Order: sequence, then structure tokens, then C-alpha cells
Amino acid sequence: MEYMLHVIERGRHTADIRPNGCRQPLSSVLYSLCFGLALLLFSVALSGCDELFPSADNIDDFFGEDDEEQVEPMKVTGVEFMPGYKEFSVRTKILRDIGPYFLGDSSQVKISVHETADGIPLNRASQPSLKRVRNVGADAIDSAGIKMLVLVDLTLPQDIVDRERRYVGEALTAFSHENLFVAFLRGDSVSETLLASKYVMDNYFVSQPSPTKMLYRAILKKKNEIASNQPHWYGDKHCVLLVMSDGKVYSDNNIPMDADHYMLQQQLMAPRSAADKRLVAYFVDVNDSKKHSNEIDNDVLKVFCSYNRGTCLKGFHWISLRDILYARLGMKTDDNEFILTNPDYRIYRGSLSTVTFNIKQADTDSLIASVPASFRLGSIYDPIIVNGRSIYYVVAAGLILGFIILLGVWLLFQFVIPYIRYRLFLKKYVITYTGGNMSVGGHAVAKKCYLCKGDFQPGDQVVVKCEHTMHKNCWDDNDYHCPEYSDRCKDGSHYYNHHQLYDPRNASFYMKWVLVAIVTAIVAWVVFITFAHRYSGVFFRILILFIYGVDGSSAEGAEVLDHYNVFVNLLPSFGLTIGFFLTSGFAYLTIRHRSLKHRVQQILMRSMMASIACFLLFLFARLLAGLLRITDYTLLFDWVPWTIMAYIIAFSATVGTRIRLRKLLVFLAVITGFLSMYIWPPLFAATQVDFRVLILVSFILFSVGLSLCIAHDAPRSDRYFLHVSGAVKDMDIALYKWFRSDPHMRVTLGRSIDCSLQLSWDTEGVVAPQHAEIYLDGDVVMLHVLEGEVFVDNRLMKEDETCELYHGRQFSIGRTNFVYIEKDK
Repeated sequence: MEYMLHVIERGRHTADIRPNGCRQPLSSVLYSLCFGLALLLFSVALSGCDELFPSADNIDDFFGEDDEEQVEPMKVTGVEFMPGYKEFSVRTKILRDIGPYFLGDSSQVKISVHETADGIPLNRASQPSLKRVRNVGADAIDSAGIKMLVLVDLTLPQDIVDRERRYVGEALTAFSHENLFVAFLRGDSVSETLLASKYVMDNYFVSQPSPTKMLYRAILKKKNEIASNQPHWYGDKHCVLLVMSDGKVYSDNNIPMDADHYMLQQQLMAPRSAADKRLVAYFVDVNDSKKHSNEIDNDVLKVFCSYNRGTCLKGFHWISLRDILYARLGMKTDDNEFILTNPDYRIYRGSLSTVTFNIKQADTDSLIASVPASFRLGSIYDPIIVNGRSIYYVVAAGLILGFIILLGVWLLFQFVIPYIRYRLFLKKYVITYTGGNMSVGGHAVAKKCYLCKGDFQPGDQVVVKCEHTMHKNCWDDNDYHCPEYSDRCKDGSHYYNHHQLYDPRNASFYMKWVLVAIVTAIVAWVVFITFAHRYSGVFFRILILFIYGVDGSSAEGAEVLDHYNVFVNLLPSFGLTIGFFLTSGFAYLTIRHRSLKHRVQQILMRSMMASIACFLLFLFARLLAGLLRITDYTLLFDWVPWTIMAYIIAFSATVGTRIRLRKLLVFLAVITGFLSMYIWPPLFAATQVDFRVLILVSFILFSVGLSLCIAHDAPRSDRYFLHVSGAVKDMDIALYKWFRSDPHMRVTLGRSIDCSLQLSWDTEGVVAPQHAEIYLDGDVVMLHVLEGEVFVDNRLMKEDETCELYHGRQFSIGRTNFVYIEKDK
């Protein structure tokens, strides 16, 4: 078909439509068209237009070079990693001629390798190194038993002979030296068949002009040599004969150069015999610019090539010839394989890795081709680490890091924050008495201490935290609050035991929430990093294949799984683990209205429901991302499931408790979600830090942020009351005042005058002298029966039994009823 188009094109140029609108005589136009049509019919009658030239989408692929410059020289056809990911290979196919360069020969080319992760260059220590370049095409040709003989016409000018040498060099990039042979046409003779060795390539391509040229005779001789199964061709499946010449067989006065011209012509046009079944013949007209008057006789070579499974080409184009040859022989193969070695501890964490091969001439340093190969491996939560540490090492390192963070947070809340608050307290509320009339904040400072009633002397340190002015020493001795601190005084307290810094009451209220969050985050990380994320892939595969209705063993199924696997496989298991353990930790702090058995049941039920909801949430979000073809993390989408997950955890841990979540939680949950998602990938995208350990920091960051959100709405539990009723008028008794004044933080209840709370009003009930005691164990209020009986939630507790008091829990002694209350303000 290309030949037909070429003839029509030549006829069109013969008509020569001129710019001024004038045309040649009509008879000349008709003559040109008839001549072109005659040549077309003659060629079709010989062997069919599709057999003369291979089909192509663009005729310029064979007859022009303008469009070739717009085609990339090479393309990547596949990336394959060896077990352990220490080595990997990148296969490429050459799309257009890049010259006679064997990419595995360092004397010809220099190849540099440069890798980026999400567009960020890797540091030098992380770059892969090129181990070797394998000529895949040459190996495939050798395995297929293909050899080629190139018949080179030396009667042409030296510039054309040099071009022929270059063509043979290009063929050498696909054929090994043992599979490529050359023979030289020297006018009346043709040389013996020679291996295309370096010596032959350097010394034999010398122009030898001759007035005669026995082209047909040389072609037949080499054809018969191949058919005779001589040593060069013994046992090969396919033998390719490539003739490079200008096709000239007539002298300038149109007389055949060979006396047996017509007999040789008939032999060339004879159908292929059984002895020629291995032959594949091609003819390349290397003299593109020359037009001689006997072109019609070159159709003999077209017929010869057509009968021998080949074709004729006007101008040499090795890539096109190679593709034609592969198609004829049913071969599919790449051209080169770049084998690279990764450095130890190279990490793939789901980023788009792009390895670029810059191929340059060794002598001139000019760029021949630049080939990028892109792929994704691993994920943020399950990175692939080349010769990385074992999971046990990672877990141990994470536990050490978690302990350091835990210790640092404890020091911060136990010492640093209380000290800063104390210094601010001293600066704002502790003044030096100077005598006379003093005022602070618009209020007059009393002249006597409210506690000891002694007069203030100039130079005394005075606390003006509330209206009950006191000596600083009296303030400290009174457990760091004024005597009226209760319902009568709301501000007169700032506890800081500067004599005993380890006093747990020094710590901030938020400390227990933050420490529980860190511990649960560490446990969640250990479970996730060891095995949780690995098993979630099984469920994911089944679900995806079910949704698409494809077989997992099919190519379509593999493509679908590959599309979703990087993002969906791990995030649902992350939601499962973080949802379960964070809900467990927070529920432990919020659920205090049940017995131990019921409390454990409540915690487990809430944790399981939250973990399932978070799992399904991330699974749905990732499936939706796949349907929307969101193949990377995006700020416009990914914050949604993280925020909803934070609310699910907070809601599960607090529903049915005294904590009422406010809108502020949602805002803070969004912030913590964003931070935990995006703080690490930009920082470590192109580094070799083991990201599995740093994921723990993200777990902790998310957990701590969420814990602070919940704790902000939680009651402070620093004001403990007993609501008394029954045998006495209803009233609230402040337990915390006794806790602060008693060194053992105990409140005793009974008839004895020595009891903290004397139940003298209960004259009808059975009340022992020291019936029970209430004490503070850490931040938990406990009830202990000393003698007698106590009914707790209608359950009888006998001597020496202990139970926990929580907000709203009821108990009774004699005929007096008590309700334990924790007031926030």
C-alpha cells in the first residue's frame, strides 16, 4: 500500500500545480496519471500491494524523517523486581533509530541513572546503580535461530558506503557478532561471507567504484549459499538476506551490465523452492536521491523479496525493518534490559518512583536518549525496605521511641507545665506587702491574714488569689488554697507542692488523658505494624473481585487489584486497629458507672463497634477514591474519613457518659487528622528513614490530639461531694476539702466523734463508731467498709470490702442515703 501511495505521490508531483493557477497541458497530466496507474496495476498483479511494503499508520515512517523527531527514541515496556528488591530490571524497546550504539558497551555510551520520588530527587546514597545492560533482542534472535547476511554494495560513492556501514552497525545492536554476517559486492565479484567483526567493520567498508555491477548474480550466489546449508547457516531456523544497493543493473546507455541479465532475472522471480524455506529477503535502496531511468526493472527485486517473505524499502530504517522481521517471524521481544542494584535500606513507601536513564555518547557527551520508568511500590503504612531490619527490630525501636515520648510527656505535665503555671501564679497573685492601703485588681488588700489572723508586716509575701488574703506560708500550709474554697469561694485555689515535686496533684488534669492516649497508640501501632495490615488484604481482594465480577487469576482481575491495592489494602486495617484501641483507652477513662465486669463489657463493646465502623469507613472511602480515579492522596478528599473516624472514636467512648462533646471537637479532630496524615510524607518522601517507626509518631499525634479534644469537655473531677439525704435534711458535703486537709486523703464515716463525718443525726439506723471510709486512690475515689454493713446500689457490702465510687453511685449507712457527685464547676 505504501508503494501505491508513493507512485500516486510521484504522479501528483509530476502534474505540478503552480502557484499562479496555470497548469501543464492536459495531455501531459493524463500521461503521468496513466503511467502511475500502469505501474500500480503491474505491481498489484505481481504480488499484491500489501505484500510489497508493510502496513504502517504513516507513510513517513518509511519515506521521511520529519515525524521521527517527534517520537520518543525509547519506551519502557516493563519493570520487574527480584525477590528481596535488591535488584530490579527495566525493559525498553527502541522506537526510532538512535544510531549504531550497543548500550552495553561503555566505550560507546555512558548511562547515568537518576531516581525521584513524587518528583523529589533522592539523595545520592539512595540512588540505584546500573549493574549491566542486557541485549534482550539479541538473546531472543539467538534463541529463535535467526541469522542475517548483509550484502553491501561497495561500487557506490564513499559517503553512501559509510551510510551502509552505519546501517550494519545499527543491525549489530540487535544481532550479536556471531549472528550477523556481511558480504561485499565489488563490481564483477562478491566477497566471501564474513562475520561482522570489529575488524571487518573498521576496514572493509571502502568504496570501490566500478563501471559494471553484477547485482543479480551476487544476490543469487548468496541465496544459493544459504540454501546449500553451508557451515555459516547450518541448523538455523531463519536466514535473513539483506541487500543494500542502489538497485542499478543497467549501464548509462540502458544496456544490462550482466550478460546473463534476463536469465538471472527469471531465476530471481522464480517461486520459492523447498530449499529456500528458511530464507527471508529484504532489499534496501540506499541511494535515496538518485533516480535512474530503469526503475521498473527494480520490480524484479520486489518480487524476489515478496516470494521470500520480505519486502523492499526505499531508504534504510532499522527499527521499521526490525519490526517487519519480528512480525513475519511471529516474534515479540524487547530490545534492552537495564539491570539495577538498590542500596541497602532503600525504602519504597507508595510514592511515584521515576528512574530516568540518560544515555550519552561516550566521546562527545551528547545525549542520545532519556528514558523514564515510573512505578509504585509499598505504601506509607507498609513500606518495602531493601535488606531492611526485621519486624522485631522495628517493634523494639518503636517501643523505645514510645517510652521516650511517654517519659517526656510525663515530665512535661508533671514538672514543666506545673512549674510554669506556678511561676505565673507567683507573678500575678503573690505580692510583697508594703503596708498602708494596697489594692490589687481594684480590690483592697486586707491587713490581716484570713487564716492565722496575724497582721501583715512590710516585706511579707501575701497571696491575693481571692478575697481571702493570706500569708504565703499560711497558703502553703493550708494545702495551697484558702479555708473557704468550696461553694463559698470559687477562685481561692492553686495547688503546687513545691516541696514535693513528684506530688501527683501537681500534674495537669490533662496528663492522664494524654498518657492513656500514648499507651493505646503504642499498642495499636504494634498490632498494626506486626500483622493487622497484612490480613486485611485478603478481605479486600475478595470484596474488590466481587464488586467487579472478575476472576482473581485473570489478567483483568490482576489489573483491577493493582489499581486499588496501594491505597485500599492498608487504610481499612489502620482504622480497625486505631479505632479499637483508642476507643478502649478513652472508654476506660469515661465509663465509671458500672461494676468491673460491666465496665469491661462496655469497653469491649464500644471498642468493637468503633473499630468495625472505622474499618468500613476507610474501605468505603478508598473504594470511592478508586471509582473517582483518585490515585493519590489529596487534601480535598482524604481529610473526610480521618475526621469522621475521630468523631466515631470520641462518640463511642463518651456516649452515655457525663461528657457532652462540643463542636470544637470536630474542628480539632480535623487538625489532628491533617497533621497525622501529612506531617511525615513531605518530610521523608526522598529519604531513607525507616518510616515504620515514624508511623508511631503519627499514631501518637492523632491519639493525643483526640484525647485533648475529649478531655476538654470532660469534668475535671477535682471537686468531690456527697449528697446526703434520708435521716437528715438534703445537703452536699465537700469531700475534697477533707482530701486536701488530711495527709492520708481519707474521710471516715460513723458515730464516733473522731470520724470526719459524724452521723449523729441517724438515731434509728445501725451505724458503727467507724462504719466506713472514703479515700482517694490516685484519681479514683474508693469506698471501704470498716465495720457494719453498707448497701451499694442495693447490694450488700460487708466488712473489709471495697468498691469504686463514680459519679451518681449510691450507697447507704443505716437510714442515711449518700450519692457520690463529681462537680465540674
